[in-house]
Amino acid sequence: MFRLHQSVGAGIAAALLMVAASGVVLIFRAAFRRPTPVAPEVAAPLGLEALLARATAEAGGEAITDITLAVEPGEPYVFFVDDDAETAIYMAADGSVLERRETARGPMRLVFKLHTGELLGLPGQGLALAAGVGSVALVASGLGMIWSRRRRRT
Repeated sequence: MFRLHQSVGAGIAAALLMVAASGVVLIFRAAFRRPTPVAPEVAAPLGLEALLARATAEAGGEAITDITLAVEPGEPYVFFVDDDAETAIYMAADGSVLERRETARGPMRLVFKLHTGELLGLPGQGLALAAGVGSVALVASGLGMIWSRRRRRT
């Protein structure tokens, strides 16, 4: 049982290290982001429906999937577009566009694809699956070894 446990552990160590390291980077991804643009204060802010209409027009008619509301003064509204570029449109309360960001090709997207195995295609996803199943096998074989040692002692 110990040899099996040792072999499985050695076999999945590199994959687990890759998943763990990329997971740590993803946890702290906010530290790597560009700062959010500052929205000017406006005397007559538009309603959310008018802002959504302007964002949809700015997106070329593509659907807006998510909206982040401006809560504090100086925060922009953020509209996320359902397109291949994963566009985020930052708008002031008067409907003026502050910035457009395409996030599909950013460094965090690359780290995410590495984390999920998607970067290497189907073999990478299979490796990520094997690492997950292998981790469960390590727990099971470890518990089996503990249980067998306790039975021998009694």
